[in-house]
Amino acid sequence: MPPTDMSAVLSELGLAPCAGALAAADVDLGVLPLLSDDDLRTIGLSLGHRRKLLHAVTSGELARVQARLDAAASPAPGHASPERRRLTVLCCDLVDSTGLTQRHEPEEVARTLRLFQDVAMDAITRAGGHPERFKGDGVLALFGYPLATEDAAEMAVRAARAVVAAVQGLTTPSGAPLAARAAVDSGLAFIDGDRGGEGLVAGE
Repeated sequence: MPPTDMSAVLSELGLAPCAGALAAADVDLGVLPLLSDDDLRTIGLSLGHRRKLLHAVTSGELARVQARLDAAASPAPGHASPERRRLTVLCCDLVDSTGLTQRHEPEEVARTLRLFQDVAMDAITRAGGHPERFKGDGVLALFGYPLATEDAAEMAVRAARAVVAAVQGLTTPSGAPLAARAAVDSGLAFIDGDRGGEGLVAGE
């Protein structure tokens, strides 16, 4: 799969006018997070565009947009022959999410859960995982799917560590630190990819 074009990411962020200046300076998506405000000024970006771009980088929005576009460009897992395959599953959730709902307003809880889901999806997709299900404070992801890989278990463990580490940098609306826990398991599963573009995965 070819890497996501930077102009597409910038367009999603409302920063399409910046694409030409960044490309002329040989800045790609790998270099972009390394740039400072002074760097962006030197390239020729306006104050508004610099602030918006730096916010997208520091808030994680840049990575989330890139991950979403990468996922959209991936070959659909549908229309594959049903098969039995060894998969690795990663499950992660927030610690004490029930207490979170008891201490904060529903809108605040929703924003916190969305933030958790965003950082989890970013860590999972960067590690090569396939986010399968997001429900409240829980995230389930598959590794070795839709493409089989020999190092699926290692990829899942790396993703689990990345999710736990990323959540440690988040806080509740009242400023208390958040924490996540994760579990990884591997086993034989049955995959029916011919489900109208949606893969059906079953197994213990």
